[in-house]
Amino acid sequence: MMELALAGKGRNLADALEYEFSRDSLANREPDFRHRLFDRTVHPTQMYSIKSDLFFEEIIDALIRRKQVSQLLIQRTRANY
Repeated sequence: MMELALAGKGRNLADALEYEFSRDSLANREPDFRHRLFDRTVHPTQMYSIKSDLFFEEIIDALIRRKQVSQLLIQRTRANY
């Protein structure tokens, strides 16, 4: 990390950190999941838990921001849980 910080006036480090701290999404996780065919620690049903996890993150975010959780989001979460 120090080498990245010193190279390119910090731009390389900023790019690396931007990737590390970017908000994850199902669209980003799905291809990674599909390419882990030989990882014995991943169960096929885990694909569904990723989607459920993202729905719960939306609900938690709304609650933290004191926003109303939509009925559609609740229904989508129940359907994927």
